[in-house]
Amino acid sequence: MHLTDDQIREISTRVEAENLPGDLADVATFIGEYPALLLAYKIGGVVIYLRKWNDDQSLWSDEIKLWVEVVGLDNTATIVRLFDGDYINIPKCESLFLKYRNELIRNEASSKTKAELARDHSLSDRHIKRIKNAVHDDRQNSLF
Repeated sequence: MHLTDDQIREISTRVEAENLPGDLADVATFIGEYPALLLAYKIGGVVIYLRKWNDDQSLWSDEIKLWVEVVGLDNTATIVRLFDGDYINIPKCESLFLKYRNELIRNEASSKTKAELARDHSLSDRHIKRIKNAVHDDRQNSLF
């Protein structure tokens, strides 16, 4: 599934930190929902050990270098200091991202053809049809 940074930012405005899974809730509390969701989207599905923060970049692990690339130096330093010497679980949040994508497809369905939606979301037109025709359960809170 492909989401743009703008779409991830939109999702972040609709979720609260404490409702995010795993350690992502703590991460979001300290650096915000948007950077936390960027981590989940771009590198989620990992558990890593965070050593004490060190300003010397030559001592950073490959994971820390990637985190700096994704959420910036200050946010990475905040997370490492928060979980200093502990393991951190960054979940993928796939169900959250899928729910957003599917609602986006349903909202765009009135103005785009199945072929356009399929192309825009890198899905088959058959899958677009399934998403459009899915019964929306009103008992579930809409993300939007």
